[in-house]
Amino acid sequence: MNRSSRKTLVVPTILTILSIALLASGCSLTGKPRPRYGNVAADVAGTKFIELDDLGSHSRALPFGEHNGILYTARGGHIDTAHLRIAVDHTRWLHDEIHDHLTDGDTRFKFKMNVEPTRHYVNLEYPENWDTLSPAEKERIIDEISLDFSQYMAYNMVNWHEVLTWFKFKSLVFFSEFQSAFSWEDTYSNLLGTRIGAIALQDKTRSFDDAVTYALNRELQFLDVQSSKVAHDASESVKNKWYKGYLACDTIRRNMDIGVDDGYVSPALVPGVCGDPEPVSYPAPTIDSLVANGFKVDIEIKTNWLGWNKIARLVYDDPAGKPIKPLLHWPTILQYIHNDAIAQGCLATPTNRIHAAADEPRAPTTFKASKIELN
Repeated sequence: MNRSSRKTLVVPTILTILSIALLASGCSLTGKPRPRYGNVAADVAGTKFIELDDLGSHSRALPFGEHNGILYTARGGHIDTAHLRIAVDHTRWLHDEIHDHLTDGDTRFKFKMNVEPTRHYVNLEYPENWDTLSPAEKERIIDEISLDFSQYMAYNMVNWHEVLTWFKFKSLVFFSEFQSAFSWEDTYSNLLGTRIGAIALQDKTRSFDDAVTYALNRELQFLDVQSSKVAHDASESVKNKWYKGYLACDTIRRNMDIGVDDGYVSPALVPGVCGDPEPVSYPAPTIDSLVANGFKVDIEIKTNWLGWNKIARLVYDDPAGKPIKPLLHWPTILQYIHNDAIAQGCLATPTNRIHAAADEPRAPTTFKASKIELN
């Protein structure tokens, strides 16, 4: 029996059920993001189609009161709310960590997701006049950078996970995640999560969880969220076009648009659903605030995963001991995956240049949460 998608429950063995339960209801009392069990946006066994009223309340630490599944929005396509919430919580966690590292004057620090062996290193060079700045000015700059850089790093980390799973990495040894790697809803859901996380961090009137619940509701309404029936029917309408299968999902439609080409990430709208709406493209997070404040940054990705060389050889003749540098290497890696997807018979979307920007007027390289008013 095909078990090619981690997101789809196929084999009801005790080990599988226990492992999925750990992912679905993982707890985090340490402040680090907890794992969540996602859905594939296909009409196959195990997929839960939901609507706005089903979401419940965001819960960063405990899996109570929060519900996840696949939504459909007229202007943003399918949304995997588990992926979205993972990105939300990584943005919050990274914000706090980055703020502490900058406050302490650290020049090298690292982060790690809890579902893979990758380590993301940050090497910082502070501006020459840093020691002459007043404490208040340093705090202002640290606040600005922490908000922006946390979004960049969170989005970088979840996208790297997509890369790993394309190269057959498995978070659980008996589940392949290849069918969910760069599936048509993932990168947009991930980016939306970093955005919601940043909005919630700026909400000084609510707890973080309440701010996420509020901001998520508002943003989904802005994207024109639909009923669970529309979400299901949208997926059913692209069966055998964007995916195949009934028990497990064989994904055909892939979306590698993470914003490296033009600074925006665009959704994959299902043709014929909700008329002909204009898609909403969000600007990808950047390191602009670091550069604007005189910092120099170098980001390195290292892992002890055995399949590492397959990726590293895309950018190095001799990859031994050398890191992936996302600021430099993303375009090459994504181009390879795009070409590989086509070679495997997939429909691959590197970019969609139609932009109904969510925060106009705004330059593409900035990332401020200005669309949603916090009141």
